[in-house]
Amino acid sequence: MLKQSVSVVIPMIKENKNITQVIDSVVTSLENSSLVQDKEIIIVSRDALSKQTEFVRENYPNIKIYISNSRASYGEVSNKGLFKATGNIIVLITETTLLPTDYFDVVIPQFEKTNIFAASVVARFPEDGRSTNCYAPIFTSRHVNYKTCEVPSTSYTLTFDRSNVAILREKLIQLGGFNLLFAPDASGDTDLFLRGWMHCWKSCFLTTTHCDLLEPVDSHLVRGATDKIRIEREYNDMLLRKLYLPQRQQPLLMIHNILLFILSIVIPLDIFKPTRMASLKYIKNYNKILSSKRWRYSTFEIDLPLLNQRFF
Repeated sequence: MLKQSVSVVIPMIKENKNITQVIDSVVTSLENSSLVQDKEIIIVSRDALSKQTEFVRENYPNIKIYISNSRASYGEVSNKGLFKATGNIIVLITETTLLPTDYFDVVIPQFEKTNIFAASVVARFPEDGRSTNCYAPIFTSRHVNYKTCEVPSTSYTLTFDRSNVAILREKLIQLGGFNLLFAPDASGDTDLFLRGWMHCWKSCFLTTTHCDLLEPVDSHLVRGATDKIRIEREYNDMLLRKLYLPQRQQPLLMIHNILLFILSIVIPLDIFKPTRMASLKYIKNYNKILSSKRWRYSTFEIDLPLLNQRFF
């Protein structure tokens, strides 16, 4: 297996006294991996004069530090680090995540497979035993909800919990990083991996190792309230339903969307505007969406019948 160059990006959104533990876990994991060739650690801070930034600058001279806007969202801070990174594989972690020593030996081999875009491992909060697990969408022809599920082995996923995710740099640049429309919440996490799916790229969730969290990661499925975000939310929900609904329910999905579109025209209320605009975007990209369906059925180390039984 070829060795890879790796960049680890750590956005520093708030003051955290445990940053030493986080950095040390990254250094140890990088040094223990036989698959890492060149490596760099990047920290992006929102405050050039914060105690945390000064501490890192003084005690870790080999770490690259970049400063973002003091009011920058998570997406903006992350993008700054992601686009400064030079490694073939970029690992994005929070400032409260401790990587296991075998992290890179687990995630790097995934990128040898066809069309892999990103990979993540289980994250656990040791104090109460909670784990972030895999986000499994629950679908009907009318709406999309989410729940966290334990999966027995490698599984597809369309969203991560922010604690850790390894991304192929070439593909990330092609997508343009996180969509800042979703700032300051993190709905863009789902948006990013959905855009990857539109290119027939896979993102996988791995259960063979786990990282520990110094603090629990808040749910990132909160939606914004602006019209633009509502339109993107509706569009993303349409894509999710198209991706995961069983074949027998696909006609119901199309009928449902058509009826909603007609209703939004007949009753031109502002509440129907996001649905109308999202439907137009869906129709415009329909051919591309159909071709992207290959993502679901591509060869991969996954038990599709089991997932169908558990999640669909």
